[in-house]
Amino acid sequence: MPSHFWLSKGAIPLTTKQIAELTEEQAWSYLVELRWGSDGKQICPECGVEDKHYFLRTRKQWRCKHCKHTFSVTSKTALADSKLPFRDVLLALFLFLAGQKGLAALELRRHIGHTYKTCFAFLGRVRDAIRKTVDQTPLSGNVEMDGAHLSGWPRKGRKIKPKKQDPQVPKRYAAKEPVAPETTNDTPEAQHRKIRNKRYRGFHPNRRIVWAACQTTGTKGRGSVRTITAIIHRETASEIEALTQKMVEKGSRIWTDELAAYKNLPLYGYKHESVNHSIEFSTDDGVNENQAESFFSRLRRAEEGIYHRITPHYMADYAAECAWREEVRRMNTLEQIKSLTKRIFGAGVSQDWRGYNRGHHRKDEILFWVGDDPREQKTQSPIQSQ
Repeated sequence: MPSHFWLSKGAIPLTTKQIAELTEEQAWSYLVELRWGSDGKQICPECGVEDKHYFLRTRKQWRCKHCKHTFSVTSKTALADSKLPFRDVLLALFLFLAGQKGLAALELRRHIGHTYKTCFAFLGRVRDAIRKTVDQTPLSGNVEMDGAHLSGWPRKGRKIKPKKQDPQVPKRYAAKEPVAPETTNDTPEAQHRKIRNKRYRGFHPNRRIVWAACQTTGTKGRGSVRTITAIIHRETASEIEALTQKMVEKGSRIWTDELAAYKNLPLYGYKHESVNHSIEFSTDDGVNENQAESFFSRLRRAEEGIYHRITPHYMADYAAECAWREEVRRMNTLEQIKSLTKRIFGAGVSQDWRGYNRGHHRKDEILFWVGDDPREQKTQSPIQSQ
């Protein structure tokens, strides 16, 4: 029986121990190679000319031969103006990708030192770079879509509710009012819907919905190949239809649950199939949304076990981070750090995290809007156009 990929020897060509043993000069050289390759040429971030520019050895910087701009290995990137030593930067990046669910700033501080604010801002820059470099090419083929409620759950009251008279009733059903089967004609699906609506009543203002679309390979056991996420307020038909038109190619096969917001997708040129989760996790024909649920499983464990709290202002960054972890889960550690640094070096300067410790914070949360909001992304319905 073949072993799991992460149990094989080729899964870890690069380890934390190897990076920790690097000198500051070696770590700097490795970052230079990750950004520009090993041919000795650099690309000037100001004029974009690739050449062997003048090297200022004492400053570890280059001066462009064409525009005379002086730059370093982190200039015009998400790590611009970072005061961390290069070895600490490389070690922090490896620890970030090594975590299966995420990396907390306090844990990073235990590994590399420095202050909590420094580690928190560093991780914020990394997540921001991942979010800004997400491949927005529409998904195609077989796509699974779903939404998950995240953050902002109401706290339990100070007083403990009295127990039910029947000690055999589980606690999680204590607040529900079961309906006797002989007094109602509701189907099991209708009863399940009533229970669900009662559970989600009275949300906290910080509650948001993370919507995810996962493109699958179509091969059993291989999972998804790409995931695109968005943050929305409600799973209504207008938001779902606009997101689908933006993120998924027409003619694709879409698998979802039986939420009513998905029922009009065939009008937009999609092949839509659904699974009733109150009865089964997968239909007899294989229709399911297990890859979307797998993504949400990673995201929820990151929120509950690693970060403990994700605010709406930065929820898009955390969702993009988990989507990136899903995409690189079958890469070895060397391929993962190349993927991560490519995004960091290609994201540009982080305006939301540059100067974060001096009060320069993100003003607005990143939401997908359809409606009268100035940040709206309008998509006309084929029903309205007729």
